Amino acid sequence: MTETLPPNVSTFTVVGRLVKGVADSDDVDQDVDILPIVGANITFTPSLTPPIYKVMSATPSPITVYQESVRATTDENGYVKVEDNLSQGVELVYGFDPDILPNGWTWSVMINVGGNFPPQVFAIQGSDGGIVDLSTVMPVPPNPGEDVIYWQSVLDEINEVKAGIEDGTYFVDAIETVPAVQASLDKYYAHLNDLGVLVIDDVAVGGVGGGGWTPVDATTTVKGIVELATSAETTTGTDAVRATTPAGVKAAILANATALPVASATVQGIVELATDAETVSGVDATRAATPASVKAALTAFVPPAAVDATVTTKGIVELATDTEAVTGTDTVRAVTPANVKAVFTSTIASDTAKGVVELATDAEAVTGTDATRATTPASVKAAIDGRVASTTVKGIVELATSAEVLTGTDTTRAVTPSGVKAAMDAGGFGGFGGSVAIHYWDNATASYPVLPVEAPPGLVWVIFEGPQGPNAENVVGGIPSWIGTGPSYVRGSYEYGVIV
Repeated sequence: MTETLPPNVSTFTVVGRLVKGVADSDDVDQDVDILPIVGANITFTPSLTPPIYKVMSATPSPITVYQESVRATTDENGYVKVEDNLSQGVELVYGFDPDILPNGWTWSVMINVGGNFPPQVFAIQGSDGGIVDLSTVMPVPPNPGEDVIYWQSVLDEINEVKAGIEDGTYFVDAIETVPAVQASLDKYYAHLNDLGVLVIDDVAVGGVGGGGWTPVDATTTVKGIVELATSAETTTGTDAVRATTPAGVKAAILANATALPVASATVQGIVELATDAETVSGVDATRAATPASVKAALTAFVPPAAVDATVTTKGIVELATDTEAVTGTDTVRAVTPANVKAVFTSTIASDTAKGVVELATDAEAVTGTDATRATTPASVKAAIDGRVASTTVKGIVELATSAEVLTGTDTTRAVTPSGVKAAMDAGGFGGFGGSVAIHYWDNATASYPVLPVEAPPGLVWVIFEGPQGPNAENVVGGIPSWIGTGPSYVRGSYEYGVIV
């Protein structure tokens, strides 16, 4: 079930029918026809900014209402109704209801029927439980130019009467005997007084009517005459057709002061101002302080006795010096940003204490003698790259290629086993396990090739391949001293091994 506003909140109903005039249709008469306007867009918007009001008397507790715009339309017969509602009429909150805060506001109405008709915007107030018919309050434009022509004719005729009086054509005493002049005066609710002065009658107020002025009552949308409300009527607050005076407003405020809610921390309302003494004492929770009483309270304020701050008690505290901050043993003083900086800059890191440290440069990292600075990955790389091995210094070394090993002139690169083998193979030496094989037996000379003067490092065996064992005659250049004489073993008719 949908919840509704409290029953004490007053409302009013907006009704009306919108039609449009069209040319006479093919019927028996020749009268102008009308057609209902179906589906018009009608919006009712509260004049509150923002559109929020409170109902303090709501039960079980006050409520705050965020009022949305109310959208209406017209049914198949042109009657005003709320969208998606079968019933005719629109129910709106009465903005002058004293049970809502704030009150005294109206509703803005915008009607848009489409076509070549421009939207119309005007305001309505309504009344407690009343009915507002849009046909009676919607403003319509005057005939273009009629008011200018009308008042021009008034001016012309009055000037004619004035000129006639001045030149003696008309006499005040005999004014009624001049029908044309009297007709002009009657037309505009005017008369000539005993001194010949043209006076507009008191009843000549209101809007322009056909041929004269007709008094109309003032409303929230139409200018007109109005009666002043008495103080009692203003205090009652239900009269929507009379105008209040300052005296009536004052009387209403005084009379309704007790009916307004009392302001609190959660409720808007009336409040009494506190005296200087009440503000100084500081115990009253229902009155409002003024700037003067606040000043008096500040002047009279006496600060409490100072106490030292601790880890459990708020109070006063002395600031620490840089030395005290660096020492780090004081538990009753407070450090400043400058103290904190001093602590960091005075604690130097070492191999026995944590602290701040300066980073080493690449050159310092390569030198390797600084014991107070810290190296970075970049400086470590620089130190490694700069530590080149030599015959007197340990360091990094590049490996030689086989070609560089065969050349035999590079003194900065290291030889690999692969490079040694390549060199030995290129010099006619090969084999395995510390052996050197002589593969070149020359049948024409019946001899072996020349052997190196010095034994290769780590050499254990020399294997000769040929039809006979080596001797001083068949080894070209003779057998070096590092080779024993004669074979140590014979594997076949073609292979002889000698122990070195």
